[in-house]
Amino acid sequence: MALELQKRFGVAVANRLVTNSRDALWKHRVHAARPRFLDGGTLAVLMVKEPHFWIQSTARNFYELHPVVRDERGGLQDTTSRELADLFDCVEHDKTVYPDAVALWTAAVRSYFDDEVFPASAAVVVRAEDFLFRFDAVMDELAATWAFAPPESAGAEPPEPREKATKSGARSRSQALAYYADPANRDRGFSGAQLGRVSEGADPALAAILGYGEGAVAGWAA
Repeated sequence: MALELQKRFGVAVANRLVTNSRDALWKHRVHAARPRFLDGGTLAVLMVKEPHFWIQSTARNFYELHPVVRDERGGLQDTTSRELADLFDCVEHDKTVYPDAVALWTAAVRSYFDDEVFPASAAVVVRAEDFLFRFDAVMDELAATWAFAPPESAGAEPPEPREKATKSGARSRSQALAYYADPANRDRGFSGAQLGRVSEGADPALAAILGYGEGAVAGWAA
């Protein structure tokens, strides 16, 4: 999304494409207090993804999310396995251990709606699915709500969404449109128990706010 924001509005995007624990804008970091980067007129654009699809994406690339197990002395040890099933057991991220990746999704997304952390005057939540299927509407709403002015160098036509994948192993835009438009893909690869855990563990109140119920795929792909 960073490239599209830069092209459409001519703004400086603070976060880098690849981040790590030293970055204030680290991927999936759960903020318990208002981040310092919000001072000085910075707008936080917080991208969320439907939890089933988010777990599938995380299983393709764990980044700095570490599956951990208890050793014989009760301590935590990183494991070498990086399979989808590992996301349904203890994971460590940013020096915090979560019962599973579903709990991390809930903690991160819940913080996005906490006005003490991300006040509505300085943050906006964007569904990844809307960015994919309703690109122009998302950009137009950002422009209308935050009075972004297009850069002087911008042409008459607004920029198009990026077609190529932004990172290794990711889908192109056309591939993503096809995959995320198929309701069958939402449950792909999960066991019955894992599907139950996502339904129970992904805060139902958050899911309702974000429109991530059973008919979510049909809704965003319509």
